[in-house]
Amino acid sequence: MKNLAIFLGLAIAVFVTAQMAQAIQIIDDTLQVNSLKVGVQGVGGVTFFNGTIINETTTDGANNPVTFGDNVRIDGRLYRGATSGTSDSLPFLINDNVEVSGSLTTASLTTDSINLTVLDNLGCQEGDMAYYGTEGWECSADLSTSLLLFIDCLNTQIAGETNITVADWEYCYNLFL
Repeated sequence: MKNLAIFLGLAIAVFVTAQMAQAIQIIDDTLQVNSLKVGVQGVGGVTFFNGTIINETTTDGANNPVTFGDNVRIDGRLYRGATSGTSDSLPFLINDNVEVSGSLTTASLTTDSINLTVLDNLGCQEGDMAYYGTEGWECSADLSTSLLLFIDCLNTQIAGETNITVADWEYCYNLFL
């Protein structure tokens, strides 16, 4: 009977200890570890961050960025300011080239330079502009002067009429583009 009591006591102690390990541990100070693993393969895990993730290390006085060493999946939206959207003066900054595998939807697009895959698919070189000519989409290194002359030619050809004929289009196109 004494052995049974000791066995039950040990069993209860192990059970209570195991339950305590599953409870939330509150640390009211800084916890520093060299490595942290959350979850297991196929099951995953959840890490809650109520605040900001930063890298406080520096190299030669310059701040080092936080680095994610793998693909990152974001289930929410990305934004920079205190609230989402464009209601503040803090735009989301990207300091690199961007490659989009899929579609890109935007309410507006402001750019000094743009090189989209569609231009590459047309065979355009970097810096080329794409335009729709008599043979369909075409590329040109500099359309600024030619395009203005083309538009001026069309204005002269139609002389106040509302429709542009194919003949007018081809005439001006062959002269300037």
